[in-house]
Amino acid sequence: VFPRDFDGDTLKEDLIQLSRQDFGRIEDVNGLKEVFVKREIQKMVGQATKAFQIILVSPATNAISERSFSKLKLLKNHLRSTCGDLRLSHLMVCSIHKDITMQIPLALLANQFVADVENRISVFGRF
Repeated sequence: VFPRDFDGDTLKEDLIQLSRQDFGRIEDVNGLKEVFVKREIQKMVGQATKAFQIILVSPATNAISERSFSKLKLLKNHLRSTCGDLRLSHLMVCSIHKDITMQIPLALLANQFVADVENRISVFGRF
């Protein structure tokens, strides 16, 4: 993950040394931290400690996929009975990638919408 931050051989030795330790019963991350501090283990296994710190601050989920499902839920609730799956999928993509969608000129979209059906020109005109 961070090749310049770790020495592979030292990290391997640290992990082997940790596997030989008897930590007793540890309930959570705070318990593990207390054991490390009391026994000064972080000084003995610096590479492993650094790896644990990186693992503990890494996000557990992917925010983009979470945002996608959240947007889909909002769209489905709003459009549940009024559109098909293909349209819903397209609207979801537009909603998720709003920064790109907002760069499309509205006049271009409106003229394309009007041009799709002959009757729309008489109702909406040109933009």
